[in-house]
Amino acid sequence: MNPEDLITCDAMRAIERDSENYTVETGGVMIGTLGNPCTIVAAGVSGENSLHHATSFTSDSQADSECLTSAREKYGSGVGVVGWWHKHPDGMGTPSMGDCRQVQLLAGEYNDGKPVLMGIVSKKFSAARHKLSLKLFSLDSKGQLAEHSWQTSGRSKKELLMAISEAPQKPETQDVEFWKTRTFNFI
Repeated sequence: MNPEDLITCDAMRAIERDSENYTVETGGVMIGTLGNPCTIVAAGVSGENSLHHATSFTSDSQADSECLTSAREKYGSGVGVVGWWHKHPDGMGTPSMGDCRQVQLLAGEYNDGKPVLMGIVSKKFSAARHKLSLKLFSLDSKGQLAEHSWQTSGRSKKELLMAISEAPQKPETQDVEFWKTRTFNFI
């Protein structure tokens, strides 16, 4: 059994705040490691160049780049882009077919064929209140969707840094610059 992926409280707060600010789709980058467990140490929020629509979201590469730089200053050069999160305002808690195509493109062109995490935020409606839900997914080499279990990191910074240092290194990439000339949106 794989250990649960770890998400820092700061990353969760960023996702929650940005999700609450928009009634349409929104999202951002996720920074961390693709080890065992995966870590998400920072989550980007939509920047001024993001495009928000009822059924799609296009990320702001400048805001994503700034999130990566900030995370590397705090956690070291071993962290990188591990995926993107986005909100489905209609409450759908699973990736759309368009989301899966986008993640396959990212895995192939950006992550040397290795999986890219996809975070889906949706609202759970109950009689008492609306609650945000985050689910993490990836696609295996055959295109099969896998859901990742996760927990907010209650670990000390030392334990989190050890998980980061033990993660396999990602191939060196241009970080978040490669999609500036591509249609990069989640649906």
